[in-house]
Amino acid sequence: MRKVLAAFVVLAVAACESVAEPEVATRDSPSAVPVLNASQNTPAAVNQQLAALRRLTAPFHNFQGSQDAGYTVLATGCRENQPIGAMGFHYINLAYVDGTVTPLEPELVIYEPRKNGQLRFVGV
Repeated sequence: MRKVLAAFVVLAVAACESVAEPEVATRDSPSAVPVLNASQNTPAAVNQQLAALRRLTAPFHNFQGSQDAGYTVLATGCRENQPIGAMGFHYINLAYVDGTVTPLEPELVIYEPRKNGQLRFVGV
């Protein structure tokens, strides 16, 4: 069983390493992944929360920043769902897993593996 699990993890990581960044939607490529802009048609309170979350997670663009903030438990290997894409690696901060959703205490952070072996912060 361990050998099968190890093989699955290796395959999942190898598959996720080849995932390209999504193309941003434009008039010329409307089928590309749309990028949401929080400043358009959203209440001021939501924009303020998003700004606070961006400030909070700014150090996470360096993987060590999220580790230092307590996101140390790897919840999943990189999951792939082609042709849609992959979900990346999810790291959990167990201090925030309590059944409630608190915008400035996200339970997990998500990283995408890059071809150079580095992890790129992509979400909470």
